[in-house]
Amino acid sequence: FDVVDRLRHLILPVATISLVQLGSHVRYLRASMLETIGQEYVRTARAKGLAERVVVLRHALKNAAIPLVTVVALDVPELFVGALVTEQIFGWPGIHRAREPAGRRRVRLSRSPDQVLLMATKSVAVPLALELRSAERSQWQMALERFRMHRPAVLGIFVLATLALLSAAAPIVSPYDPDKTQLLALYEPPSLSHPFGTDDLGRDLATRILYGGRVSLSVGLLAVTVAVSIGTLVGVVAGYYGGWIDSLLMRFVDMMFSFPRLFLLILFGVFFKGMTVGVIVLVLGVLSWMTTSRLVRASFLSLKRREFVEAARSVGARDRRIIVRHILPNSLAPIIVAATLGVAAAIIAESTLSFLGLGIQPPTPSWGNMLNHATTDMGKAPWIAIFPGLFIFLAVVSINFIGDGLRDALDPRHVVRGG
Repeated sequence: FDVVDRLRHLILPVATISLVQLGSHVRYLRASMLETIGQEYVRTARAKGLAERVVVLRHALKNAAIPLVTVVALDVPELFVGALVTEQIFGWPGIHRAREPAGRRRVRLSRSPDQVLLMATKSVAVPLALELRSAERSQWQMALERFRMHRPAVLGIFVLATLALLSAAAPIVSPYDPDKTQLLALYEPPSLSHPFGTDDLGRDLATRILYGGRVSLSVGLLAVTVAVSIGTLVGVVAGYYGGWIDSLLMRFVDMMFSFPRLFLLILFGVFFKGMTVGVIVLVLGVLSWMTTSRLVRASFLSLKRREFVEAARSVGARDRRIIVRHILPNSLAPIIVAATLGVAAAIIAESTLSFLGLGIQPPTPSWGNMLNHATTDMGKAPWIAIFPGLFIFLAVVSINFIGDGLRDALDPRHVVRGG
């Protein structure tokens, strides 16, 4: 009966961890299927009169699933991360107890949350503005029209923009101090004066969530900027030049994949005596670029043999021009998919670290350490855990919707195929 009871208690955590991994796998398979379904051999199979089920299963799906196999194998370390979180939630003995925080210390940010959020927005907005200026106007007008027709993406932008604006304007929106305790307002349920209730110290939960959004959203945007920049550079060099350069870089990528990310984050937390926002951004970015590099490399290996690349070489175009003006714009789809997944994954990673007590330390609020703080009081004050978890869910889902819309709108090959 003890074995049966243990298996019964494993249903919820195993299902949760599996569903988290399933989401990214479905997105990668969808992007690969959209590319494969327009290939000539698929159109030939349809022209021969084969049933749609046969075309999809025997021709399109088999080829579209090839990159997914690599992604599934590389997700194995993330399963160990999920196991650590499960141990923390259910109080099971395990690796997560190998290092307990010596004490709660206030981590002072080297920059204010407003500056961090501004840097994150700037790092994304400036390169995007330059690309928009150099691109053909008609192409981007059509891309904008396609994006507007993608309703989930528009909804995602609205929700994410609302979260970002509320977080940036937290001192104006909320009259409360996020760290001020009110001993006469402990565990107050949601009300007009406290829309999300209060915690065990009487602090306004809505205020702390808004201030925590500054940290979580900034970490996500900045970390993915670092990761995509490194991953794109490595993937471009490996895919375009090939040979021993490709072999050397890919072996290095394989070596980086062999280290579970959470364990390295724990080591960095010990080394730096506490994780600041800058350290978390840098470490997450340096440890998260490998998937992007593989996707970009695969795209370059395929595109560099296409006719339009050979035509550019025949007129004397240099490698830099071929990469920047011809191949890279046609590789935006995997980069965008990886970037949007990276933002969501970075938010979840920061929340996971803070939940385990290894990330941003109280009293500085973040969505993750608010969930960690709520574990002991979840029974008598469930709103302490519900609202931070809800904001994490809304941010991650919105970013995923935006990624789908950008992928469908910005892929230049959609213009060739007529959308």
